Parts: sequence; structure tokens; C-alpha cells
Amino acid sequence: MRRYVVPPAICDFDARPSLLAQEINPAWEEQVKDLHRTNQKLLIANLCVELGSVAFGRKLDDYIALGNAPFSIISYHNVFLCQARYAFVQGHYYPALTAACALGERVLNHLILDLRDAFSMSREYKKLARQSSIVSWQRAINALIAWKILLPVAAKAFRKLETLRHRSLHFNPSTYGNLREDALAALKCLGSAIGEQFSAFGLQPWFIPGTLGACFVKAEYEAHPFIRAYFLKNCPLVGVNHAHSAEGGKWSLFDYKDYGEGRITDDEFRELYNNRDHARLAPTSLPPAEGIIHYQWHRVPIGT
Repeated sequence: MRRYVVPPAICDFDARPSLLAQEINPAWEEQVKDLHRTNQKLLIANLCVELGSVAFGRKLDDYIALGNAPFSIISYHNVFLCQARYAFVQGHYYPALTAACALGERVLNHLILDLRDAFSMSREYKKLARQSSIVSWQRAINALIAWKILLPVAAKAFRKLETLRHRSLHFNPSTYGNLREDALAALKCLGSAIGEQFSAFGLQPWFIPGTLGACFVKAEYEAHPFIRAYFLKNCPLVGVNHAHSAEGGKWSLFDYKDYGEGRITDDEFRELYNNRDHARLAPTSLPPAEGIIHYQWHRVPIGT
């Protein structure tokens, strides 16, 4: 009767670059155009304070060029990715390039070391069982694909990032002339890999498709090693009538303790959730009413 839901409080993203890059559509109403201009001006003013006024024009161009930070669950990679992106925006292209390459390797290391014991009977495990860190990106990527962990888009991004890593970290005179381009490419590769593999919302095979405004984990994936390691420990198990509220930097979820006995399919859960009667949602008052479960998270901005 319940499924694990990905709460907004465990997600990290930055969609401001797309807002800055979005041009006004001539078909918009004048009121909409004015609002868009006002929002862009306010955002630029805030970024000038955040990034610093020195060389701000160049910083703003680089910030927009990076594109949005991936919509990712919060894990070990978020803070480091934020630091690498800010290095690029500040014009520190070589630190940004090397950081993106190093973080890509760190992500692969975590995936292998955190999950390999669940695949101890596999052929790939024998080659990775005793390693304290990965030696070969290709071996790690191939193993994660064989274990049905790494998604195709993420695998392709990691392979491209590996090429940039070898060209940049091993001595190569051409690095000097391609520094900004390579740093930008590396960060985009890394962002693509993280955004695909660790996304908190999307068409990943472990999410029930078609649910409105929220992502739920399919029942068949609840035992999957990757999902158990990175999602379920932070995702509450809820029924279709759960409700949430956000106040003062705290995000709360409320749900009924009892939904009765029985099991339903993912398709049945989706239909019940999408067509639920909002008058029957769990009350969000504090202290919680009798028979109500209350979950709470403190939203901590990445990079602080």
C-alpha cells in the first residue's frame, strides 16, 4: 500500500543559469515580459554579491555557460561539484578541470566500493574485490553496467570524462590552449553523469512513471543495491494521502500510520495517487494529530 517517495529536502539543484539564458518570447504578454526582465535583474544583482563584482561580466558569462547544476539527491558529491563549478565561474579553469576529473573518479570509487559486495558472485567482482580504489575507469564502468547500476547516459558521460582526464592530468602542452573549453566540457560531463545517475526526479527505470509532482520508487527496485544505498535511507515510505509543508527552512511530511492490509501494484499506486481526494490528505498541523506520522528535514544549502 506504500511506496518510497523522494522528498524535496534531500535534493540539490541550481536552475538559475537557464533563467538567465532564457530570452523573451515575442508572443508573451507584456506583463509576463516585464516580470521576466525584473526576475533576471534581481538574479543578476544577487549573483554580483555572491560571485563578486570584479570581472563580473566574465563571471556571469561563465555561470550561464555552465548550465544548470544537476537535480541530484544530496550525497557526497554535491559539495565538491559546487566547489568545482564555482572555481570555473571565478576563472580558475585548471582547478575546475582537475576537480571535475577527480570527482568523477571519486564517484566511480564510491559506487564500486559501496556496492561491490552485493555482486560477490559475479565475474566482475573478482577483479575488483581487493582493490582499495579503482585502477581502471573502464573496468569500473563496465562492472557497474554489468551489475545494472550505471545508466547508459551516465556511462557515456563517464567515458568522455575519462578521456578529458587522461589528456589533462597527464602532461599535454595543448592543455594551455584549451583550458576553459576542457574545464567546461569536464564539468558538463560530470553534471550529466550525476544528473542521470543520482537524479531525484525523472524517467530513471527505478521510478514509477507518470506520477504527478513527485517521484516514487518502484516496488521491484526496493531491494536494488544502488537504490538501497543512495535513496531509501533518506526516502520515507508513504501512502497516497501523504501531505507536506515547508516553513522556516524545515520541510515536513505527514502521513497516516494505517492504510490497511494488502498490496497494490505500481500502476495501481500511480492511479490512486494521481486521482486522490485532496480533502482526505493527512493533516499538516503540529503537533501531529493522533494516527499521523511526521517526518522533518532541515534544508542545508549546498556549499555552506
